[in-house]
Amino acid sequence: MTPKPAPVSARPLRILMYARSLRREGGTEISSVQIARALSDRGNSVNLLYEREGQLLTEYLSFCRSVTRVHIAVERFSLRDGTRIVPAIWSGVRCRPDVIYVHTFRDVICGRLTGALTHAPVVCHLRDMFHDTATHRLRSWADRYIAVSAATRDSWVSDGIDKTRVDVVHTGIDPMMYPAGGQVERLEARKVLGLRSDAFVALYYGRLDVDKGIDVLFDAWRLLGMSADEGRLVLQGRPVLARDRVGSTSSGVLCRRITRDSDRTIREVVTRLVSQIDSRPSSTGSDENHNLPSHARSTRAPTFSLQGMAESVENILRTVMSNRAPRFPRVRSEATAR
Repeated sequence: MTPKPAPVSARPLRILMYARSLRREGGTEISSVQIARALSDRGNSVNLLYEREGQLLTEYLSFCRSVTRVHIAVERFSLRDGTRIVPAIWSGVRCRPDVIYVHTFRDVICGRLTGALTHAPVVCHLRDMFHDTATHRLRSWADRYIAVSAATRDSWVSDGIDKTRVDVVHTGIDPMMYPAGGQVERLEARKVLGLRSDAFVALYYGRLDVDKGIDVLFDAWRLLGMSADEGRLVLQGRPVLARDRVGSTSSGVLCRRITRDSDRTIREVVTRLVSQIDSRPSSTGSDENHNLPSHARSTRAPTFSLQGMAESVENILRTVMSNRAPRFPRVRSEATAR
């Protein structure tokens, strides 16, 4: 069920946003700061609560109304977890938010408790397909969910999230950060990487994680049967180590496969992607999603852009704020359930 559209309002939103890490580690961290800045550029007020410092702190400070470091993670639902997030709750209350915007599923706990005191709805951005063990318990703690793709939406829906409460908004990019390159830039990039100018090159760009299907990529590459002179598989991203995910046994296996199977692993984040851009005109009509695929281009403003994403996210935040009746989720104890 699609929420009722929000009435037109010129009043800026007071947005309380959570970020686990300000380190430039992957797509989630980079996209989060970009969408926060875009929302601020649209005239809204962004207040940030974060947990781990990093390179992105300076950028957040340049546009956020307030930036506060607090503990927001809840891992084991223990009394210790509860007491540790109290400062985050009160910091959020002092911001007097219209809406609370979180980027990690577990952060709906801190968000909902803050929202209960401020009557602010919670919107959770689902950026990955990690199936949280607490999904069933927390599935109603956000008023609305934003998924980065239909596949991400379907994954969380299969794990218990109500499909009628999930909107799909594809992640937009800033064209200034990822400029289109031509043949000259293409050859320069291959030279830097030590690749032949005429070699077949496949680039994987993202977190090196089994949840991304990279193990399938390795198997597919092996089936091509190419020699190192004929083609190269280039991996760019940060490997997920065992310490990054509690209880994960697949991460170590993946790291061993990267060492054994890949021709070359690039561990530093590149600042520029070089490729030939398909500039075919768009033939895409209306879509259930709030943004269009990256290849859909027209004579109008570029699609799949950061600005388009920001507009879609802001519309969802306003709609949820205008439609929500203040409430607190009913939490059934095991004794009551019995």
